[in-house]
Amino acid sequence: MAERNLIQFKIHILGISPQILRRFVVCDSTSIAQLHHLIQMVMGWDGYFLHKFHIWGRFYGSSFSNDCEVPLSHFGFKEKDKFTYTYNFYEFWEHELRIEKISPLDSPFHYPKVLAGKRACPIEGIGGAKYYEEAITHQILWCYDMLQELAESIEDKKFPDIDFDEVPSWYLTHDSEKFEKSRINKALKKLYQKNGDPDFWYTLGDYSEFFEE
Repeated sequence: MAERNLIQFKIHILGISPQILRRFVVCDSTSIAQLHHLIQMVMGWDGYFLHKFHIWGRFYGSSFSNDCEVPLSHFGFKEKDKFTYTYNFYEFWEHELRIEKISPLDSPFHYPKVLAGKRACPIEGIGGAKYYEEAITHQILWCYDMLQELAESIEDKKFPDIDFDEVPSWYLTHDSEKFEKSRINKALKKLYQKNGDPDFWYTLGDYSEFFEE
């Protein structure tokens, strides 16, 4: 039996600064099809749109005939190698995956784990990397104005007149700096507890059940 290795990835979304990134580990027996779902969960995407990988000059993914069942071990990756993953061909969320470390799998490995990360996943449908940064700036300015208005209303002993219908609903819920490692790892554990059905990865699409408390 071929030796199995553990691959440590760093993934981040291109075109956004400060970076939205995750560090995670997977076994090199993980297929390209499985890696797609893992990226979706690790990053925080909803899986509604098509995707593609670009590895060594070839494309793998939703609209390509290349075999997505090939394991990561097939590519002969070395440390510092990198490739791209693009999600949503309308908004073009391009991610770079870099191999940071490859080590022998000496102990039982049950499921992938997130080691570290920074910042929250962007909102689906926001328009892409450029528009996300602009939207977050507008959100911050709106929050500042709202707090200023609240302070003035309290000083004047008046009820604040804030029209929440004038702004996107995500202004009130999205924290661009929030990263929940433990929540992601709990979801990955639930995912791999269901990984016995051979058709599991083909029917997987909605990840919400794995994030339910």
